[in-house]
Amino acid sequence: MKNYWIISDTHFGHENVKKYCGRPDDFENITFENLKKIPEEDVLIHLGDVAFGNTKEMHEKYIKPIKCKKILILGNHDRKGKQWFLSNGWDEVFKSGELKIVLRGGKMIVFSHIKLLEEETVNYSYNIFGHVHEKEIELTKKQIVYSLEKEGYRPVLLEELINRSCGNISL
Repeated sequence: MKNYWIISDTHFGHENVKKYCGRPDDFENITFENLKKIPEEDVLIHLGDVAFGNTKEMHEKYIKPIKCKKILILGNHDRKGKQWFLSNGWDEVFKSGELKIVLRGGKMIVFSHIKLLEEETVNYSYNIFGHVHEKEIELTKKQIVYSLEKEGYRPVLLEELINRSCGNISL
């Protein structure tokens, strides 16, 4: 059985993110080492803002070597077109709010880079998003945020992320 892993806002190549978000100098290597641990048969869903600056070099170094299936939800810093990302290590690319997964029991997740408005989530059980880094924000029962800083620069199993926020579910 394949597992789904969630990560967001890696900002590879963004020197100032260390200052803005209190990241350690070696956050890129820590993040990459954790990404490489994802089994090849699993799926990584990146909630956007992969790299900053020399995105081609960052994708060569940090994205292409990852062996699992890689899905990207475009973030506000992912300014190249879908085809560029598909040619640079991603298996699937979606705009924010386009990717949906149906869980057992019919619950549906919609993935986005930023938090969707409540009226945009009427037909969904959960909205999983990134973008906020270490900031505390107000969430509804449907909203689940992923923060790279709070997760120790590691991807998190989708099931774990949902269970921590909403109680036990089974994927």
